[in-house]
Amino acid sequence: MNAKQAKQIPLMEILHHLGHDPVWEIRKELWYSSPFRQEKEPSFKINPEKNVWFDFGPGEGGNVLDFIMTYYDIHDVATALTLLEELLGSHRRQIRPPLLLASLETGSDQTTPQIEKIQPLQNKALVEYLKQRGIEKPTASPYVKEIYDSLRGKKYFALAFPNVSGGYELRNPYFKGSIGKKDISLLVKRKRGDSDATESLAVTVFEGFIDFLSALCFYQVKEAKTAVIVLNSVSFSYRAIEKIKEMGITKVYLYLDQDAGGTQSTVYFRQHLGGSLSLIDKSSLYTGYKDFNEFLVQTPISQRENTQE
Repeated sequence: MNAKQAKQIPLMEILHHLGHDPVWEIRKELWYSSPFRQEKEPSFKINPEKNVWFDFGPGEGGNVLDFIMTYYDIHDVATALTLLEELLGSHRRQIRPPLLLASLETGSDQTTPQIEKIQPLQNKALVEYLKQRGIEKPTASPYVKEIYDSLRGKKYFALAFPNVSGGYELRNPYFKGSIGKKDISLLVKRKRGDSDATESLAVTVFEGFIDFLSALCFYQVKEAKTAVIVLNSVSFSYRAIEKIKEMGITKVYLYLDQDAGGTQSTVYFRQHLGGSLSLIDKSSLYTGYKDFNEFLVQTPISQRENTQE
């Protein structure tokens, strides 16, 4: 591994191997409790698209190699590359730096949203928001709830889509983020009989839950014929791949965005799964559109399919 290759490794994957997962997401940035010290509120963030980090404690940041050198308190790239290779080969070994920095004193201001209640989807504003995105309430209700939370004395509400770690992806007309531990979402198809056996070892992968709901609307079905993984961030592609291998999946359908992140994620899936199973990129369905939802909104109902491959 050389320095250029090292800088391509997702920081989220490195942090995951070190035992750190994001606490929440806001404006496409992932926030963590700092891996360098003990703290009550997350003050360390990464930008998955740029693959860079910033720690608000000491006020420093950088790329993958900068992180490794800071974490292990070393000063040369060669040693950093060696440690990085050992870390990625250890599969989440709990490797810690020799000395943790002192705890960061946090102020009294609330910096993390607090959940007040979660309930079935009924809020008219949220139902209308989904409708504007081409998704009707009966399609969304089995999968999406509404959440009410507070931050610095102000109350907010949003759609809430659960993930496998007990956190939620949040959406409303003005906000896109998450609350609780961030992770992939997994929906396992309910068994009905032998007629479904052909798709029992298949999974369909979406980038976000709005795209998953869009697919249900487009294909005019109540549920997918396969298990479903929603990445909730393309940086979680490695988590999806772990789950796919764990489940013994033999066929993967990809419905990722038609942008740089989606394209890179598709390449990542091919690199790690292409030789071991059937990998089918379905994004050509919405060529010319950013994602499945944008395509859905601009596709008349009469042109939507009533079966899912």
